[in-house]
Amino acid sequence: MPPILVNRREVLALTSMTIANAAALAEIAEQITIPVFRRGVSFHHVLNWPALQSESESPTYVWPPFADDKYKIRAEDLALAQSLGFDFIRLTVDPGLWIAESARHGIQLERHYLDCVETLLASGLNVIFDLAPVENHPDYSPASLISGETPHKFVAYVEMIGRAARLLARAPCNRVALELFNEPPMSGDAGEARWAAMQAALHARARDAAPDLTLILTAAHWGDGAALTRLDVSPYVGSKVIYTFHYYDPHLFTHQGTKSGALSYVSGLNWPLTNAQAREAEADAERAISDDRSLDNRGRAELRDQLRRTFAGASGRPHGVSTIAQDFDAIRIWATANGIAPQRVLLGEFGCVLSSHGRPTGEARLRWLSTIRRLAEAQGFGWAYWALKGYGGMELVDKDGALHADLIGPLGLSASR
Repeated sequence: MPPILVNRREVLALTSMTIANAAALAEIAEQITIPVFRRGVSFHHVLNWPALQSESESPTYVWPPFADDKYKIRAEDLALAQSLGFDFIRLTVDPGLWIAESARHGIQLERHYLDCVETLLASGLNVIFDLAPVENHPDYSPASLISGETPHKFVAYVEMIGRAARLLARAPCNRVALELFNEPPMSGDAGEARWAAMQAALHARARDAAPDLTLILTAAHWGDGAALTRLDVSPYVGSKVIYTFHYYDPHLFTHQGTKSGALSYVSGLNWPLTNAQAREAEADAERAISDDRSLDNRGRAELRDQLRRTFAGASGRPHGVSTIAQDFDAIRIWATANGIAPQRVLLGEFGCVLSSHGRPTGEARLRWLSTIRRLAEAQGFGWAYWALKGYGGMELVDKDGALHADLIGPLGLSASR
């Protein structure tokens, strides 16, 4: 194809059109007021991972749900969140239970959900009600709910979104938001296109049910920031929406040693991450797989293949401060071009494991967390740390209730409030 020639006048005309379009979008954006979400922390232990009656192929949810003490909102947790300087809680909610039990127990469930939201609000903290499907029930896994092979499940999910929006509309609209779907497990061009259409349907249903409720939208690729910069926002111009992304890069570093296939054999990675470090850690993990006597030959081969693919994704791109800065800059540029104010962009999750196979991530972890937080705030993005309690070594409070005090400085929190 011959080159397309554009003269100076045409360039100036195109530039003027772009500036005018951005100015018009910015003017619309100024009319949109949203709740304050500057510094938050996720509560993943209150309304998620509901207990199952059976671990068989057809499990059922235990009723009543969330009865155990581990699901309780504790006054000391709220006091800690306030004292550290958080202004909101990102409350993750498993939608599977809501869909499965809505016919029989919908009223009781919704009363419990609203009670939890009101308890958080009464403490002075704003709330993001994040619909975050998990893997414990096979019928309501993240992939199952948005799979093209089970469209009826997505129809049920859309209806549930309407109920969630109506429920939250009963709370102060300047203090709550509804996150429509956590980390959509779709990838590639086709996956992005499918998710764009599905999210538009979710947005329309929620907006119809609650015209003034703030909604939180995300991108495909598990809420990846790069995918967000490809999201078409034209269906949402003038709507009270926030755009969220998650950041765990480099995944090799932040998730080393977690129980997820080949990564469970990885340890000793530092940050900033260099190619030399990655090669050494890959060799160590390869030896660990070879020494694992619980594996058969097929299992070893599969893990080695997974390991190679996992490390291949990190090769050629050493990861440091400048990498994060470039990634966040790209999101800001996208937001500005679309008339999206910085406070309407949310870093919805970030975190890093404390250790792997007895080898602490130590100062590297603190450097990474500090860099993420500082650069997000420099862009004007709000953020939510993952998480107050939980597992995997990312929690702010350990299983005995002790605060990981070494995180206070990197996260810019206050220990004296």
